[in-house]
Amino acid sequence: NDIIPKRLFDVNAMRLIETSTILDKTNLNYVAISYSCTERQSINLQDPNISWVVGFATPDWLEIVCEKVKAIKISYIWIDSICINQDSKEDKGLQVPLMGDYYHGAELVIVVLDDVLQYKDDILSSEKILKAIQDNIEYNTRYLSVPSWLNLEHYVAAHTLISIIAKSRWSKRVWTTQEIRLSKKAIYFIPKVTSITDVELSTLVMLKYMGASSQIENITKYMMELPIKMEVTESMVVESIMPSRNKRYLPITEVQQLLKGRSCQLEQDKIYGILGMLHYGKDLKVNYDLT
Repeated sequence: NDIIPKRLFDVNAMRLIETSTILDKTNLNYVAISYSCTERQSINLQDPNISWVVGFATPDWLEIVCEKVKAIKISYIWIDSICINQDSKEDKGLQVPLMGDYYHGAELVIVVLDDVLQYKDDILSSEKILKAIQDNIEYNTRYLSVPSWLNLEHYVAAHTLISIIAKSRWSKRVWTTQEIRLSKKAIYFIPKVTSITDVELSTLVMLKYMGASSQIENITKYMMELPIKMEVTESMVVESIMPSRNKRYLPITEVQQLLKGRSCQLEQDKIYGILGMLHYGKDLKVNYDLT
């Protein structure tokens, strides 16, 4: 019973469409995009259906994301800055309470991390270490005890990747909490570097905590020599950057914990940005005239 978004962006035609014009919606799949909205440049999509200003980190940002989506054979994306009329408080009022449903109904959520490129070498070296593990870490995620092959470099590699994601602007936004927590599955896309699936990320978390539990003395000594400054990531912070999978709604106390360290540009978005995670969220009326 997923709610279909009012509008979607066609990645092949590069234009906005009203979903009411799609005759057969039976297998209508789309990818929802989660990203940081700060430091944006205005771009002209040359689409008569878009009268409002659209802005992204770089002029080619949208094209890069669309190419990523086309590669997985899906034709549509939902992205707030394009699919919600940014000049209409009425349109925002109608669609913001449904954003949780939009992200939950997406076939996939792509998290775009476009501000961690300075860590490219750390990302690629960490990936190389983890991909060399003989066990298939992408799928073999259940261990009854610490595996014999797990050593300090595996812990450091896993911890490095998680910490880099946690350093991104994306991980500091209120809105992105519900966008990732309500997704069915996710890809963490670092343009021109790599992609990490949520399954891989959950395995990284497992390796990180297994390593920490078995080698805490060695890890403490090694932390001072790491190539980037990192703090031990709290479990709740890790949960806030991963899909919750089977939990559609969360208690408000748990939501408040997930929001620790996050901020938003508008004060009222501290409320609007979590409605999708609350059972009664969609029944609330959003008034963007209020501040």
